[in-house]
Amino acid sequence: MIQPRRRQREAFLPWIQLLLDAGAIYLFLHGLFWWRFQSGMFSSVLAPEDHAVYFKSFHLIVIIMIFFLRFYGLYRPSLRLTFADETWRVMKSVIAGTLVLMAVTFFIRQFSFSRLFLVMSGLVLGPGVSLTRFLLGLLLMGLDHSRGSLRNILLIGSDANAEKLIHFYEKNPRFAARVSGILDDKKPKGSLVCGVSVLGGLQDLPELLKKERQVHEVVLSEPGMHSDSVLRVLYECEKEMVAFRWIA
Repeated sequence: MIQPRRRQREAFLPWIQLLLDAGAIYLFLHGLFWWRFQSGMFSSVLAPEDHAVYFKSFHLIVIIMIFFLRFYGLYRPSLRLTFADETWRVMKSVIAGTLVLMAVTFFIRQFSFSRLFLVMSGLVLGPGVSLTRFLLGLLLMGLDHSRGSLRNILLIGSDANAEKLIHFYEKNPRFAARVSGILDDKKPKGSLVCGVSVLGGLQDLPELLKKERQVHEVVLSEPGMHSDSVLRVLYECEKEMVAFRWIA
């Protein structure tokens, strides 16, 4: 997909999420360690001098968890995941990371690492990381809506795919995106499709992209479009530094 010069946040948002995830994992691990070994709520035979071994192991846990979070695409803003989809991927990442860590403990002979602690960590990290990501999403959504900084999408075509995309963004305000207009040669200019105005036909795309500097993405939803027309759309988007996506 062609990347626009607008909406620069998507370039550094994955790094913010990564730092937030790592910080949350460290925080929950230290809190869980205190609860399990230092709070006095559970009997523990762990010597105080062994605490440092656990604290050092937290670095490995964080690295493995971040690896699986990345593996499941949780640092790719272009995926447009809903809260539910994101939570499910976080859970799968934590489960996979916990299983790998459990396997690693079988190869460590010089220190007996508590596998119960790893299981408890997995049970806490899944909901914990999901919650921090949910709160970050709410924060960003609130900032975008308070500033009116919405990602404007121009649709080409008005078929069932286009209607689904319109409803998708209406039901998922976390993406701070809206379909601001439609281009369709088969619809009269000024008509409405799911409440979105038809701004003209495909021939109006070059002029529209030049005038409407707030178009951040062009989405092609019309099936069966001739390859020459698709290439022309691609050329115009690249020329104006606007993202392009094809969902037909």
